[in-house]
Amino acid sequence: MPQFTDDFIKEALEYYSGIIKKEIRMPYGDRKLSIQLPLETSILNHPATDLISLDESRKAVNDALDRPFGGETIEYLVKSNSKAPKNQKATVIVCDRTRPVPYHWEDQRGILKPVLERLVHSGLNCSNINILVALGTHSEQDKDNWVRDKFGDKVSNGGYKIVFHDCKADDLVSVGLVDTGHGNIEVRLNRLLIESDIIIPTASIESHFMAGASGGAKVLYPGCASGEAIVKGIHGPFQMTDKNTDFLIIDENPIQQTLWKTVEKLVKGYNPKIFSLNVVMSGDCEYLMGVFAGGMKESHKAGVELVKSYAKSYIDNPVDIVISPAGPIASSNQYQSVKPLFAASRIMTEGGYAIIISPMHGGIGGKEGYAQSMRQLAAMGPEKYLAEVVKPGYKYELEEWQTVMCARALKGQKNVVWVTDNLSKEELKQLPGLNAYDLHTGKPLEIKETVQRAIAVIYHSLFKELKTPPNVAYIVNETVVPTLRSA
Repeated sequence: MPQFTDDFIKEALEYYSGIIKKEIRMPYGDRKLSIQLPLETSILNHPATDLISLDESRKAVNDALDRPFGGETIEYLVKSNSKAPKNQKATVIVCDRTRPVPYHWEDQRGILKPVLERLVHSGLNCSNINILVALGTHSEQDKDNWVRDKFGDKVSNGGYKIVFHDCKADDLVSVGLVDTGHGNIEVRLNRLLIESDIIIPTASIESHFMAGASGGAKVLYPGCASGEAIVKGIHGPFQMTDKNTDFLIIDENPIQQTLWKTVEKLVKGYNPKIFSLNVVMSGDCEYLMGVFAGGMKESHKAGVELVKSYAKSYIDNPVDIVISPAGPIASSNQYQSVKPLFAASRIMTEGGYAIIISPMHGGIGGKEGYAQSMRQLAAMGPEKYLAEVVKPGYKYELEEWQTVMCARALKGQKNVVWVTDNLSKEELKQLPGLNAYDLHTGKPLEIKETVQRAIAVIYHSLFKELKTPPNVAYIVNETVVPTLRSA
């Protein structure tokens, strides 16, 4: 790797200024940056798809609820229960801020209003309807404001019981032992699920770099499970290092297999009726593309098929530089920004670079186990670290799974450059790879200049190494799954 001295950086900027370029508008938080990319850069985006207009969105949600997979509507589930409706309890599971699900009462796309209205119109008391926020191991610092902003006053003041899942709570209830493929583990879930007659999991279905796709059973587990079950059952080192733990792999994915076994245990042991409601959002999260309701497995499978049809963007050959701006979710912190890195690594050459551009508003993010393990990865390198985490007796920390995925992305001498203006030089130095401070020794720059400089320096560095202009790809959106055509 070259030394990024002042002289080298000056040389790189002069070289890059002389190549033919094209301008793109790159998202950065709530801003757009005008960035110059090499003319031959491959732009990876979703293919043209049909979107549901805002005016038609509410109808689309209600149509899905009226004609669910499996045929049993919410109203039917309430009516067919032996208890009187006023004595029944329902829990609606909702996603936290890391998932772009439209819930607001006044939102034309909103999926919470029609669900709550159907439960109330069927005879359930608002006080017997729980809204359970599936935090998994995440945390929410500003609960009251988040509830108001996400749901609206008619929900926050509507008499519903709004609960944030706590993965360390003492009253979580066991559904029994679940076979993970690497031994049996006890899975404990939120008590509200055990006490409910009807469970309505809601989520968005997106490609997911661990579970293959989000939504479906994932909102129950890990969303509403114990931290121990999450670490040992689905995010352990053996699951994270499995080749089938990857985007859009479902049936062979070890995480999905454990999730559905857990749902079966829940239903067999406590007999709740489960009615699932999933949406597929457009890449910019502005429009609905599809709404899938009813039987949990059937509706999820249908939603995944839609995601598969538009998420992948194909490229013929591996590229030397992949430029990926973090989207609304991955921008929240560095922990979430590992996701676009893992996506970029799918099409990188050995010795190539991913340039990850993210505001990282919340800092490093993750639990202490994440920050600690990232320092370990930086010190050991990906191959040694990945060999270490699967050894007997290794102390695997909470949220270290994200570090394992980062290590998988960097195998094969792949490199990353973290570009942000919200983390200090000292914080970024603890991470594997390079950062914008490594590519600039002068006074602080505006983020647009920082991004442009990072691209120019890495481009010139590889040009000198390869003796030919490097191939470059730009991933437009974090929901795009870059894919080699031969894969």
